[in-house]
Amino acid sequence: MSATRDQSQNTKFVFSNFYHLYLKGKIAESLTAPIVKGVVLKAKIVVETPAMAEVRVVTSHQHEELKSWSENNLNQERKSLAGHLRGLRDARKRLSFLMQEVDDILKRS
Repeated sequence: MSATRDQSQNTKFVFSNFYHLYLKGKIAESLTAPIVKGVVLKAKIVVETPAMAEVRVVTSHQHEELKSWSENNLNQERKSLAGHLRGLRDARKRLSFLMQEVDDILKRS
């Protein structure tokens, strides 16, 4: 809503954007409407008894072995990802070379 004042006649004109007011009303109406209009016909009730979590006691030596195994596993995964990235870069280079060849052939003909 905006208002302007006519200095010569000392009056104020108020402008209301009715479309904006209409949209605000539509949005407010849609927010108050129920989200789901259907009725739940069947509901399956699942009852589970709580279970104790398993606790694994590890000695310091076993902890070091597990730690070194996980570090080795991460290093292998990192090397594998680096190899895949290298392969993708090579494939992109080959594809761009082939596209240049196709462009050259099309320009010649």
